[in-house]
Amino acid sequence: GKTRILKFTRRDYLLKR
Repeated sequence: GKTRILKFTRRDYLLKR
């Protein structure tokens, strides 16, 4: 996941914990 918290997905959230 990138550092875009505006449109973060569940997968990105889990990857970027």
